[in-house]
Amino acid sequence: MTLAKLKTFSLHGIAAVTIEVEVDVSAVAIPKTILVGLPEAAVRESTHRIARAIVNSGFEKPRDRIVINLAPAELPKQAATFDLPIALGMLIGSHQLPDDLLNNFAIVGELALEGRVRPAKGVLSMAIQAAREKSLRGILVPRENAKEAAVVESIEVIPVGSLAEAVAFLSGELNTEAEPSAVQNYIDSSLNQDLDYDDVRGQEMAKRAITIAAAGSHNLLMVGPPGSGKSMLAKRISSIMPTLCALECLQEVTANLERHFLMAMPKPFELEFSPAYVNFYQEMAALKEENLSHFFTEIESTDEEKAELNNFWTEQGFSIKVPKQKLSTTPLIWMPE
Repeated sequence: MTLAKLKTFSLHGIAAVTIEVEVDVSAVAIPKTILVGLPEAAVRESTHRIARAIVNSGFEKPRDRIVINLAPAELPKQAATFDLPIALGMLIGSHQLPDDLLNNFAIVGELALEGRVRPAKGVLSMAIQAAREKSLRGILVPRENAKEAAVVESIEVIPVGSLAEAVAFLSGELNTEAEPSAVQNYIDSSLNQDLDYDDVRGQEMAKRAITIAAAGSHNLLMVGPPGSGKSMLAKRISSIMPTLCALECLQEVTANLERHFLMAMPKPFELEFSPAYVNFYQEMAALKEENLSHFFTEIESTDEEKAELNNFWTEQGFSIKVPKQKLSTTPLIWMPE
């Protein structure tokens, strides 16, 4: 009996969760493959893909009882990226592959029938999670996803194109170079040098409020008719703010923002509020009352100030009431026609 243990990842939303793949191979009269650990349909079907990929890659499929456990068992497993670690676990369990390097590397990838490794979704989140695992030195990813994963600088990203290539690397027969990090290239390419804050003429009140919001990481709400300059000003906020460092770039990507700027234009309220960004929303009508609490902070305020603010939200079509001892500190900018 041989038990192999490998690490891989599963997506939970946009975040990756560490999964331990356990493959137990034991000799019995009737060969059988059992997959446990709350696998979804795509994972349950993987045993047939893996079997053919092993044979077509020149290896021998174990003719024994194979029990595959995906832990933690209570977490649903719904991606095909478990193919490669399961296949490697089978080869280790049947003594066709040594397990010397498995403790140092996580493994991600879907297998084709001929043994080729297909690209996967969410590899960046998986690389970020791998970097948090102190026991891991690197991660094996599909070759097409290597540049995406290499944005994470603190971990080795090993690109593999097939099951045979992964076996050769883990057995020491192939010395595959880690994918070089390209995070600075992503940051540089995201900056739009054509838009500059100095280009704006007039709008002195708006520019002053934006400067204060950018300097203090305050939320910014601009109210006004189309064509009054809201988008023009918002697009240029990044030109007066520092460039993202690598860590902030990763935080922005995993939060599903659209640009590598310290300004973002996401869909309404799909962004977690963070002090590292100025959050910009194009349409007042897109705000929801339950989200307006983000515009309030604990400060002393008078009844007159709270009444004035309540009147403003009422005029905008909201029934929200400012909580006691709270007052909005968001710069409110009205753009006249």
